[in-house]
Amino acid sequence: MIYITLGIVALIGAVAIGTWALFFRVAVQQTTNIISSLECVEVKFNSLTDSIDINAAYPLTDIEGKASTPYIFKIKNNCNTYVEYQLIASVVTKSNNVPINYVKVALDGQASLSPINLSSIPTLEQIPPELNIGMSSHHLLTDGSFDNQQEHTYEYRMWLDGENPATWNDPIFDCDHKVTGSCKNLQIKLSIIGVTKTKPTICSENPSGLACKILTDNGGIELIEAKSAPDFSIMADSDQLSGMWSAPDDYGTSYYFRGTHTGIDNNAIFAGHHWKIIRVDGKGNIRMIYNGPEGTPGTQLPDSQFNLITNDNKYVGYIVDGSPSTIKTAVDNFYNNLSAHHSKIATTTYCNDRSIEVGYYSPIFNETNTALSGAGSTVTIYGSTQRLEAQTPTLICPESVGKLQLPIGLITADEIMYAGSGGLLSYNSSYYLNINSPYWTLSPMFFGFDTAVILYEAGGVIIGGFGVSFPNGLRPVIALRHDTVLISGNGSASNPYKV
Repeated sequence: MIYITLGIVALIGAVAIGTWALFFRVAVQQTTNIISSLECVEVKFNSLTDSIDINAAYPLTDIEGKASTPYIFKIKNNCNTYVEYQLIASVVTKSNNVPINYVKVALDGQASLSPINLSSIPTLEQIPPELNIGMSSHHLLTDGSFDNQQEHTYEYRMWLDGENPATWNDPIFDCDHKVTGSCKNLQIKLSIIGVTKTKPTICSENPSGLACKILTDNGGIELIEAKSAPDFSIMADSDQLSGMWSAPDDYGTSYYFRGTHTGIDNNAIFAGHHWKIIRVDGKGNIRMIYNGPEGTPGTQLPDSQFNLITNDNKYVGYIVDGSPSTIKTAVDNFYNNLSAHHSKIATTTYCNDRSIEVGYYSPIFNETNTALSGAGSTVTIYGSTQRLEAQTPTLICPESVGKLQLPIGLITADEIMYAGSGGLLSYNSSYYLNINSPYWTLSPMFFGFDTAVILYEAGGVIIGGFGVSFPNGLRPVIALRHDTVLISGNGSASNPYKV
C-alpha cells in the first residue's frame, strides 16, 4: 500500500464556486424558492481553489485528524428575518469512491461534531433537486438557526479512519499515487438549506412544557428580556436581587436564574434526584445541576479527581488525547445509572473552555500569557479566569476544542457567576448554588508550578485553585429536552417541578 503522508491536510480546501452557492427557502409548506446566497445568506471562505476530498491520503488517528488543517467558512444571515438551516455534506458520485465507512469527519465552531464515521451520520432523503445532481448521499452535519445579521463560523475536517484496522489492510487502497486516477478518492460538497420564518418561542412550540412553565412562572419572556443585565461584581445575596434574566448563548438566548435559595423557585425532581435549574437555553432545553438524591436535597456525589496527572496543560481537559478524563468517567457512570430516563435528556454544548489571549496579564497570578501558553508546561491563564477577573461572564463557548457535545457534563465558572456568586474571592452563602461543600466546575483556571488547575465553587466562594489531581465534589449537569412535560409542581423547595 502506498500513501501520501500529509495528503489529507493538503487536499482539504474549499468547495468549488457554484456547487454550494444556493440557499433554499421554503416559503409556504412544500413551495421551494431558490435565493442566491449573496442575496440572503452570505458565505465567506478561507479558500476558493481546492475541493474537499481524500485522494491517496494517509490514514490518521482521531487526534491527528482533529489536528489537521480545517476547511473554515462563515455564514451570515442577511435575510432580514429569522432563519433555520441545515448544513449538509453530500458525497459526489464517482467510480473510484472510497467507501464512506472508511472516512471520518469532524465539525467545530458554532456547533460541534466529534470525530465520527461519515456512514454513521444520518442521511437526508428529502433534498432540493438542484443539490441532488451527481450526488450519491447527503449527510446532515448539523442544524442551526440565527437572527438577522448574526454570523456562524464552522470548521470542517475529513480524513481516512486510521483507527479502523481495515483501512490499513483493505486492498482497495492499493494504488500508485503517481498515476492520476489510480487511487480511491472521496469528494464532498457542502450545502446550506433552510427556511425563513417567524421566530418560534419556547411557549409557542410547547405551551404545556416545563420550559414554558418556568418562563411563565417568572413573568414571561418579554418581561425577562426587558431587564438590564446585572452587575456581576455584585453578589445576588438577597431575595430583592433574585429573579430570572436573559443572555446570549450558543443557540440564541438563555433565560437564567440568579439569586438566593429563597428568592427563586428553581427546584426540580427528576429520575429520583433533586436538581437546581440553572437556565432554559436557546433551544428550550432545561439545564440543571445535581442537588442530591430525592429526600436529601443540598448534597452532591462522592469526590473525584479531575485528572490523575497534573504536569501538562492538556490535563485541564475534560477529554485528554481522545480519552475521557477521570472526572468525565465518574460523570458518565452517573449518567449510565439514569438509563431509564435517557430519552428525556438532550445532547447539548458543555464548555471546557481552554481559550487564551496572548499578552493577557493576570493580576491574581502576576503572570502574562505568551505565544506558547496552553501547551506543555508553559504558564497559562485561561479564558474563564480572565472573564472572572473582569467580571464579564459569557454563555457562548469561545473555544472550539473545548466545545463538547454531550448528554451530561459540569457547570462552568461563567454559569456560577451568572447565578450570583459575585467576583473572585467573594463569599456568598445565600445564592442557590452554594451547598457549603466545594465542587468542580468544567472551567480551566491556570497552569503553573507544574500543575494544571481547574476552577471550583468552594461553599459560596469561587476561589479558583484546585490542582486536577486533588479530590473534589461532583455535581453533574444535564439538560432536559425542550419538549419535557411537567407533571406537577411550581419550582419551590416545598413543591418542586416534577417531570
